[in-house]
Amino acid sequence: MSKNRRSRILLSDFLNQLEQFSPARSAESWDNVGLMVGDPATPLTGAIISIDLTEESVARAQALGYNLIFNHHPAIFPKQKGWSSLTAVGKSKLLFECARAGLGYGFFADFPKELSFKEFQSRVFKTFELDRFTLTGNPNHKVKRVGFTPGKGSSFVNDAARAGCDVFLTGETGYHPAREAHLDTGMRVIELGHPESEIYFLKTADKWLKSVKVPTRLLKSKVQSVITV
Repeated sequence: MSKNRRSRILLSDFLNQLEQFSPARSAESWDNVGLMVGDPATPLTGAIISIDLTEESVARAQALGYNLIFNHHPAIFPKQKGWSSLTAVGKSKLLFECARAGLGYGFFADFPKELSFKEFQSRVFKTFELDRFTLTGNPNHKVKRVGFTPGKGSSFVNDAARAGCDVFLTGETGYHPAREAHLDTGMRVIELGHPESEIYFLKTADKWLKSVKVPTRLLKSKVQSVITV
């Protein structure tokens, strides 16, 4: 083994550091976190960071010579561990390591002063790199307290309302939970799109992986498309 290869972090050491950064005990019992596939004794050559495991993420890892794919959504679900290799999406076979970490449910916070909805909308578009979202509620009221949960936030709509949020930002809630929350409390609900609400996983994971000396490449591949007339 070359000196350069010996200097790379082992997957086992990486997983220990990941556990300190994002403990598995914080995950729900039904979720599948941690190592999905691979040998802990493998030296890491680099990581593709993505929301979902796709053909593109596998191909990019192969092209760059990286052997870690670091996903937000589980590559194997429901739970099934102990694999040493994975037949990747499509027909291409690739031996690789796949890890996942969660970043918590969300938060609520207040702006220093009220914002017009138009100003708030502009900040949302800029922050999440969007040009559209779905709003349930009145766009004319001002915004002071905002709640946010990435991904599917339907279970937290009522929590956001009880916290006194003027707006609840999430990936998706479904029509009825959003409408009922607005009718009951006046809180507005913004649905950004499920993967669109999770872009900060990519940025946070990229920053952390770089801090533990793992070369990275972000991948923002889209699994879904918007079809218009």
